[in-house]
Amino acid sequence: MSPGEIVLRERLGTVLVTGGRSPVALEMCRLFGRRGWTVVVAESEGGLLCAASRYVQAYYKVPSPRFRTAAFIAALLEIVRAEGVGILVPTCEEIFYISRHRGRLSRYCQVFAPEFSILERLHCKDRFIEHAHELGLAVPETWVLSEQVLAAIDRSRKYVVKPVYSRFGCETKIVSGKDLRWEGRGRQWVVQTFLEGEGLHAYAIAREGRVLSGVIYKALAKEAATGPSIAFEAVECSSAEKWLRRFVEANAFSGQISFDFIVDAAGTARAIECNPRATSGLHLLAEDAAVVRAIIDGAPSPLGKTRLKPKGLRLPSLFVGARDDFKDVVFRWADPLPALAQCVTILGFLLRALWNRRSLEEELVHDLCWNGEPIE
Repeated sequence: MSPGEIVLRERLGTVLVTGGRSPVALEMCRLFGRRGWTVVVAESEGGLLCAASRYVQAYYKVPSPRFRTAAFIAALLEIVRAEGVGILVPTCEEIFYISRHRGRLSRYCQVFAPEFSILERLHCKDRFIEHAHELGLAVPETWVLSEQVLAAIDRSRKYVVKPVYSRFGCETKIVSGKDLRWEGRGRQWVVQTFLEGEGLHAYAIAREGRVLSGVIYKALAKEAATGPSIAFEAVECSSAEKWLRRFVEANAFSGQISFDFIVDAAGTARAIECNPRATSGLHLLAEDAAVVRAIIDGAPSPLGKTRLKPKGLRLPSLFVGARDDFKDVVFRWADPLPALAQCVTILGFLLRALWNRRSLEEELVHDLCWNGEPIE
């Protein structure tokens, strides 16, 4: 924690949640709102999902974090002052831009995000693997794709290829060694040894190297083989939990952090990538009143176990023929309007995606994602 930063103990106050287009942002709003906090939301593309919630008292349209960073930070500072915000909680990739200017923002409120240097290392897929390997944690062999790497690898094996900076499994491919290609200059790609086993995920809230709340979970349904999860269920995996705790402790990490694992037949979990932000695991903790206290003042609670009910996104599941025996994370009888707003929000992004000739997943994060460029 840097000198001059705001430190809170839980008392009813005002929270600013950013990334208001996402279901995890809605979940965060509900978690704070149910505990009596005043909830304010900032969103750069005008998605109505969080704006429709009964728990949101104020909603602000702000400039793009990616393309108008200075204006975005200025808008957040204005909101913080105008609304008397006590804590700022990022939920999506706007966290990189917020963390880059954490010093300015933390003069006026607590910022629940780690230092930018930490986020930068964890978001970069090859640097994350290298760092975890240095800590003695299990990871797959991973290289930045190059002509030299192609000449050295075993062409009889299978590999996973993905951009160094990516999300949602976009452009991730599973290929045989003989089909690997290097196209020279342009974006960097990583190539990982393909691991046989079960895919699991971890989401945690941490303070100063202690995991305070979290869950290990598996995907019950995905949009595509390597795409984002749309239904998920808590599981127990001691190997993944130990991996998570060791990594968080070694980095004295504070904030929200998520990992993707492959667990082999012997039960060994190997992390294949890190998402240093909120992910779908938060939904599985939605009934845990201790989550807000973990964020505010570091109060611990046990990692979520299999007693947690399966949850998912009902709307996208309708289009992929996924199983439907899960609780929708958007619709709530006590807060029904976001379910309608979700349809409007997705339609807006879908139309923009068609117009801009991008996939829906790319369009959903185009104005706030970070791909390693310098941040003003």
